Amino acid sequence: MSKTERESRPKGRRPAARLPRSRIEGIKGTIQDRFGSLAAFYSTVFAATHERRFARFTRPTDPDTVKGAFARFFAGGSLPRMYQQLLAELLDMTTVQPGPGGTGHRPTALEGALLPTESRFRLTSRAARVNGQWADFRQFRIAPGRLQSIRCSISTDAAYFRFGFKLLSAHGRMFGDASIPSQGAELLVHVGRNDFNRHGISSSDIFFTYYVNGVRLEPDRVMMSADAALELSLALSVDLDYRAVFQLNDSCALSIQVTPEVCGRLALMAWGDGSEFDLEVRDLSIGTTPPLGSTAGLD
Repeated sequence: MSKTERESRPKGRRPAARLPRSRIEGIKGTIQDRFGSLAAFYSTVFAATHERRFARFTRPTDPDTVKGAFARFFAGGSLPRMYQQLLAELLDMTTVQPGPGGTGHRPTALEGALLPTESRFRLTSRAARVNGQWADFRQFRIAPGRLQSIRCSISTDAAYFRFGFKLLSAHGRMFGDASIPSQGAELLVHVGRNDFNRHGISSSDIFFTYYVNGVRLEPDRVMMSADAALELSLALSVDLDYRAVFQLNDSCALSIQVTPEVCGRLALMAWGDGSEFDLEVRDLSIGTTPPLGSTAGLD
């Protein structure tokens, strides 16, 4: 560094050290694993700096500044120290913690940002015959925060099944009149398989469909063909502009605008329309953002 550069550098602040490429790639991989995608991570960082002012941020930071800082870091550059602290806090925030009183439980400033859930469970028709379409489900109330992302893997050998996510309002109906969709404010996205062939969709196809406020807006769409023993990964994320993105095996199936009122309550649902099914849900992770202006747990 030249004398001129040393003299022009702000006093009392040293440049952040550059990390080895292997370490940067490791951090990038961890971020993608915890948040689902870099886009979801950037949204989280922006929310943290804008809403909660983490890591000595004294004023809101615009998304381009956030994205630019980390893009330069991922390209091999250094990461400013304020972002290093923020990154550490966000990764700690998304680490699955044992429940209160469990070994190693340590509350964080954003405790609850990764919603405590069973990471593995079964949804079956045997437990669901009292519900419309033989639907088995798990419900999660997120308000006063809002949903940021949900990810899971499923496996089943059922010849006929449906599985998906429903976003609905705090007082919305879980089921419609003898159906899964209801006419209130909601978004229902699901995949499925039939045990028969119909026009354009065979019994080996996995298809996708969605409903907005109880109305199906498009025909079923074939996403892939699969063996009888099926394994899928599914993810749904909602960004700061309330754009919801649904992915099947990391392939985008839907990008749609939703309303804030449906982001405080969530259900995972499986059903068989009268057919027997047994479906295992694994690696369930639900990420949330804190309510706007919340300062609980902060100094």
